[in-house]
Amino acid sequence: MAELSERSGIPVATVKFYLREGLLHPGVRTSQTQSSYDDTHVRRLGMIRALMDVGGLSVSRTSEVIAAMADQDRPLGEVLHAAQLSVSRFAATAGPLDRERALARVDELAARRGWTVHEGNPGRLAAADVLATLDHVGVHSYDVLITACATAAEIVAEADLEEVAATVGGRESVVETVVVGTVLGDVLLMAMRRMVQEHISRKQYPHTP
Repeated sequence: MAELSERSGIPVATVKFYLREGLLHPGVRTSQTQSSYDDTHVRRLGMIRALMDVGGLSVSRTSEVIAAMADQDRPLGEVLHAAQLSVSRFAATAGPLDRERALARVDELAARRGWTVHEGNPGRLAAADVLATLDHVGVHSYDVLITACATAAEIVAEADLEEVAATVGGRESVVETVVVGTVLGDVLLMAMRRMVQEHISRKQYPHTP
């Protein structure tokens, strides 16, 4: 345990917590008080910290994603769905009727752009919640933003799948690429949006601090 902590840079107490929560698979018992850990544990710890520290996932959501990753019988599409769901939950402040209208608008956008999306896709539901909330708070003019987001999403999603296709190794490597690309890719896209917002604002408003 001490060696695993040193190699991963994660405190022993935190490693023990991950073991108790089922986020980290147990080591091989070598005695009544000792267990042996290997590179798979170091790699899993890195994934856990990436999901929680960078991706912002809670322990419960991280547990859901890790469980999907570890299930060898689960199709890759279901692992992707679990990763999408972990970062797509959005608490809308709008009512059911507003959400219904927003869903119709999202579906219209998807149809117009030729997307095939299942009605239970977490992104579809989260997008509808965002639009419904925008309407609810009185922001009704966002057509330009929707179009820009859709275009950017197509470019990034294409890159996501190209990255998966180029992944070498077995199922575990592919699954990790899917999860990292989905969870951390969201954070990266948001971070770069902030950077470009400042860049453009400095050109439009020269006195921006």
